[in-house]
Amino acid sequence: MPGWRRASLRRRDIDFERREIRAAGTKTHARDRIVRVAEWALPYVQDHSRGLRPNDRLFPGNDCWSTSDAQREACARLGMGDYQIKDQRHSYAVRAARAGTPAELISRQLGHANAVLVLKVYGRSYRASRSATSGK
Repeated sequence: MPGWRRASLRRRDIDFERREIRAAGTKTHARDRIVRVAEWALPYVQDHSRGLRPNDRLFPGNDCWSTSDAQREACARLGMGDYQIKDQRHSYAVRAARAGTPAELISRQLGHANAVLVLKVYGRSYRASRSATSGK
C-alpha cells in the first residue's frame, strides 16, 4: 500500500473480527484495497489503535515522504540496499505462494480483480513449494 494511502488510514478502517484493514478507493475510485492482518500482528494493531476514535488517523503526522524516508533509513541500517516499499508487495506474494496460500486470496490482498496475474507472476513460487513438499 503506498505511503500516501497508509497516511490516510483511520481507525474505522480496521475490522478486528475479520482481521482486515480496508483502504477505500486505492485501486480505483470504486474499488477498495483490503489487507489481511496476520494473526501474529493483530495484537500490535490492537495496541496501536487503542484509544483512537473512529475518525482518528492510524498514523498521524505521516505522509508519503516521511514513510518513504523511514523505509529507506531502515533498509540502510539493515544493509538491504534499494529495497523499496513496492518491493514489500512482491516479497509478501512470493512468501504467501510458497506457503501454499491460495492464489485467489493473494490476489484479493494485492487488490487484483482475479488470480490470473498472481498465477502468471508467482506461479513459479507455487511450483517450487510443491516440489519442496513432495520431495521432487
